[in-house]
Amino acid sequence: MMILLAAWAALGCLATAASQEISQPELCPSLVNGSKANQGSWIVENEDSRSTVCNNATGLCRSYTHFIFVVSVASPLHTLSAGALFSVDRGQWSPAGTHQTIFQTHLIGNTSVVLSTQFDQLVPLQILSAPRQICAIAWVKDLDANTCGQLSPLCMEMQGPYFESSRPLSAPLYSRFKFGNWSTSCATSSCRILGHLALNVVPRHPSITKVSLVGELAWASSPKLPSSSSWFAVGSGAFLAVFDQLKIGSEQVRSPRYHYAIDVRMPAPFPQFACIRMRAHDDTSGDVTTVQMDMGDESGGVYVGKNVRCYSLRNLQSSRLVLL
Repeated sequence: MMILLAAWAALGCLATAASQEISQPELCPSLVNGSKANQGSWIVENEDSRSTVCNNATGLCRSYTHFIFVVSVASPLHTLSAGALFSVDRGQWSPAGTHQTIFQTHLIGNTSVVLSTQFDQLVPLQILSAPRQICAIAWVKDLDANTCGQLSPLCMEMQGPYFESSRPLSAPLYSRFKFGNWSTSCATSSCRILGHLALNVVPRHPSITKVSLVGELAWASSPKLPSSSSWFAVGSGAFLAVFDQLKIGSEQVRSPRYHYAIDVRMPAPFPQFACIRMRAHDDTSGDVTTVQMDMGDESGGVYVGKNVRCYSLRNLQSSRLVLL
């Protein structure tokens, strides 16, 4: 079955197809929604996801852009390999780092999976040349079906640079749950359980500091606090190249958004509930904090106490696309 791709830009302005001045490397057949095309379908969201921000205290600037794309495959149980190429200000195409393209661990319908690629560049303020435009080519390979596809070049007009202040020295590391959803896919005897979680982390230098995430999962038969012996480490976190405005007490802060992906394969039948707890780590200061799971922008799951949230894995509706 041929791979089909469509693209979304979670941005405050319409993205455009790349000018024909930029030649297109062809790694796979160029496909959008099953046909040769120059441009995908776009969804526009008013999000802070295409800018450059600088911090005088650190002397660093960060340029970031967030692309989302959807892949229709023969089966969501298949193993996929995905990546992207970037062009900055109509320059030469260069491969994105392997960490910059992520599987967002949720499904649309029965055979479409969601991925995103993030342009994320940290440079000293003294040598900053803020990009005006970022273009990307996303590609995906289905390693089981031996098929592949890629999008035509897609471009984002950048904003900034902007400058932000650091938080007070006494301000503790802060992290809170934003939203989450789960998807399941099963064959005759095996299942894939996908957890798609978004959270905010606010270090002292919000737009600059690197952050690591650690998550633990526990299976349960009811939405109750699991026993201490039920937990096991699972998943991985990634910066989404998106920022949110948060209020922490009287402080208004600009918080990076992170995605935490859970991808577990197991024999059928799968458990009734999945419970999750997480910690955030400031990679510069060494500070660690528990992610507050009793809040969020969307309803989802059941908060069961001690910063644990549980989700039912039965009768899931996986057709809703959550834009990050």
